[in-house]
Amino acid sequence: MNEQNEVLAALRAQTEATHLLVTALQEKTKADQENATAVNRLVDYLCASDGEGAEPVAASTYLSGSPR
Repeated sequence: MNEQNEVLAALRAQTEATHLLVTALQEKTKADQENATAVNRLVDYLCASDGEGAEPVAASTYLSGSPR
């Protein structure tokens, strides 16, 4: 019975660690999305200021792999 309790405790600890990892990855994903949005705004600004009449393209086109 003692061995089963140890296994159960180990599984609970692993589950808690997995939950913490998922939370951290969700936060990183959100930060990455915010960073991508900021980079896209910067590229739009730089392209618009590079030449007369240049119009910014909708957000998320640069980091999505779509050509400008």
